[in-house]
Amino acid sequence: MPIKTALTMAASDPSGGTGIQSDLKTFSFAKIHGTSIITCITAQNTSGVHAIYPLDLEVIETQLDSLMNDLFIAATKTGMLCSQKIIHLLSNKIQDYGLKTIVDPVMAVTTDNQHAQKNILRALIHDLIPQAYFVTPDIDEAASLTQTKIDDLKTIKEACGIIKEMGPRFVLITGGHLPGKHARDVLYDGKKYTMFSLPRVKSNARGPGCTLSALITAYVAQGFKILDAIEKAKRCIWAMLYYGYRPGKGNDAMNHNPPHHPPFLKSDYISYWITLQDAIDHLVSFLPLELIPEVGINFVYALPAATQTKDVLGISGRIIKQNGKPFQAGEIQLGGSRHIASIIITCMRQNPNKRSAMNIAYSPGLIANAKKKGWKIGSFDRRKEPPNRRTMDWGTQTVIQSRGNIPDLIWDAGAPGKEPMIRVISESPPGILGIIKSLTERY
Repeated sequence: MPIKTALTMAASDPSGGTGIQSDLKTFSFAKIHGTSIITCITAQNTSGVHAIYPLDLEVIETQLDSLMNDLFIAATKTGMLCSQKIIHLLSNKIQDYGLKTIVDPVMAVTTDNQHAQKNILRALIHDLIPQAYFVTPDIDEAASLTQTKIDDLKTIKEACGIIKEMGPRFVLITGGHLPGKHARDVLYDGKKYTMFSLPRVKSNARGPGCTLSALITAYVAQGFKILDAIEKAKRCIWAMLYYGYRPGKGNDAMNHNPPHHPPFLKSDYISYWITLQDAIDHLVSFLPLELIPEVGINFVYALPAATQTKDVLGISGRIIKQNGKPFQAGEIQLGGSRHIASIIITCMRQNPNKRSAMNIAYSPGLIANAKKKGWKIGSFDRRKEPPNRRTMDWGTQTVIQSRGNIPDLIWDAGAPGKEPMIRVISESPPGILGIIKSLTERY
């Protein structure tokens, strides 16, 4: 697929946490060719903004004209625009060039001058927002734009309506500043409201609004429908915050290259994804390579009341050996595993609390060590498998019936063309880790 081009028009942040630098990293993450127009130079670090130096209008205009004379810009976004004159200039240029523009109405750090702030606010409302395809204010920015108090979902929706009347096609108010276990964003298209919700991430990173709008810009440029663009962007920003780090003495930084991000799940299910992904991240940090079978490892966690393998979270690929280390090849998703998920579905018919499992390589030493540790063990003989039966279903059920309960480990010695294997079973991924840690002690 051809690489699309997106444009950001914002401030330069030398610390790399916001502005042009953050937007370009975001475009690269989303596999977009990123271009930029610098509207002002800032002196800032992870602790805050110390000075702002707006560029001359001619410099800004020349940057934009040179780009438009050469490149096709599929979508653009605005960030910090610094002054009423800059906003007026870019509003006219956006109209002249017919740019599909996502407006991130950055105002909070622009200036301490109240008169200048009012002029910037007025220019946003009357010049820029009417030209916007999409506007993405946070709670504070939406409150400034609408001159209303926003403190719950009802007032968010009311503010969406006010901003929509200013002329944009879509309004998304991000609700990260509201209290609650979930961060809830509200989209309004003039007819209906759509809410996007994910568990809140404990982070004080600067620039999540910049990055969210940049992600939406990238996905709009790639042709995603607006609901899909927001869903995808919200999961990516969540992961960037979740895997964030602290590069300096002040605020955290977002990780613009997160190792994983949650799939499209109901918000109530994300916590199960987090639990499994955290367990896998921990597992690969200590797992001995000899425990990884030739076929690789899958690690699963079923949703409550799961009845089918599609109700079980698993890795779409496997945990494999790579460069002398365990490596998660593939992302967690519902239905990501069939074989190990089948084990858990069979177990849940007997005990609905047994919702997690993984496979590891078989060795007599591991089984002997497990017996010493007091773990419950069962086994089956693949050579006795009836025709037209799936091994994992039949083998698991055979062990449960013979024992009268679900063991912690089920093993088999393999068969022609079938690798010997141990399956570890527990109530949750942390329970699996406890068993694996116990087994990996010297034997």
